Amino acid sequence: MNSHDPFAKDSTVTRTVRINEAYDEVLRYEAEKRGVSVNMLVDQILRKYSISYRFFEYLSSVTMSVQTVSGLLELIELEDIRAAGKLLGRERPKALILKRGIPLSYEAVVWYMTELLGDHSGWYRANYYERPKKDIFHLNHTLGNKWSVFISEYMEAFLKEVLGITPEFESLRDSVTLTIDKGKITPDK
Repeated sequence: MNSHDPFAKDSTVTRTVRINEAYDEVLRYEAEKRGVSVNMLVDQILRKYSISYRFFEYLSSVTMSVQTVSGLLELIELEDIRAAGKLLGRERPKALILKRGIPLSYEAVVWYMTELLGDHSGWYRANYYERPKKDIFHLNHTLGNKWSVFISEYMEAFLKEVLGITPEFESLRDSVTLTIDKGKITPDK
């Protein structure tokens, strides 16, 4: 199940743009390789830009390979990873949601966890299962146990700060599963 895109509208517009022929060749090649139209590929690129990439310049973001992050994690003590997850989870997500003009809500939390961190930032691959009483988020990654610890601490601090709840966690070497009891979320969230 996908989360609601807070930037999407019900209508579309037609826009004509001029691009370098070499870029058009790349777009056609990538679209064919993915089995989509060039229009759909460009829409996906513009969506990622609108939701995420346009903010990277102002956030002074750094892109690193999985191997680099894995190497750094191996050098950091587990207690320092826990502390970093708690500290960053309390501050960063709330600020990043508000910076995009999105009101703090459960819907915004689902979007942040699945779309922003999952689809656009590469922290993990998110599977979101909406249930009548409890929602399940399965966050699968390839960065090992220390990354699972960081994600668990980050998400716990984030959810306490924004929704006032503590989810149930199951943390494995390459995944974290969170179960959120929706009945514990206050109505104004």
